Amino acid sequence: MSLRTTALCALLAGTALGCGGKQAKYYTVDEEAIVGASAEMRLGIREAKAEQAAADQELKQAQALQASAERDVNAVRMDIKAAQLELDRAGMEYPQVERSGDPERVRYAMEGMKAARLAVQAEEAREEWARKKLDAAVAGVEEARRHWDAATARLEQEKARVVAQGESIPADFSMARFDRQAAAARLEYANARVASEKIKEEAKGLERNYRVIKRAQETAEAASKPAQPRAPAVP
Repeated sequence: MSLRTTALCALLAGTALGCGGKQAKYYTVDEEAIVGASAEMRLGIREAKAEQAAADQELKQAQALQASAERDVNAVRMDIKAAQLELDRAGMEYPQVERSGDPERVRYAMEGMKAARLAVQAEEAREEWARKKLDAAVAGVEEARRHWDAATARLEQEKARVVAQGESIPADFSMARFDRQAAAARLEYANARVASEKIKEEAKGLERNYRVIKRAQETAEAASKPAQPRAPAVP
């Protein structure tokens, strides 16, 4: 069996991991070193490869979610402008309604302006929520990348375990080196997951704030319109 130490450079979903950006290095086991291993000895390797493939999919999904979140941020900016134009229109129309001297029209116009102001506030709250969702999506991408790193380190660890069970173990082989590598990668993944969950919870709080304002807006809009007469009951 042969063993070599090298930097692992992996291209995953169009993003360079390991040697790109993070400059992460892995001790790796040459595939030739485990060619003769039994299916039972390779069980851990298969499980690690399955986790690596799952992390690959997680990264693709996280990147798609980030792209969607970026589009949402751009869209809500346009909605804020539209809401502000509606508020300006309501403000320009109110003096004319007030001069009419009709108390009912004035009341409805005041409720309409209130609804328009709340609409602007609601869209601004939605923008804050959208931005936090984007932050959460970016953190989700980092979490997926760290998961892939952890799965890759685990894969090398499992391959090293096979080497450790071989008849001829290289003199420079150290199982502890692979164990430390896997543990460090798993810890970084755990930290990234905690950071991601924290931002997701913050986004949920901003969503609740937006929905409170939105309900107030809808209530004001309903109050700004005359009640529709009910149709007579059919005898």
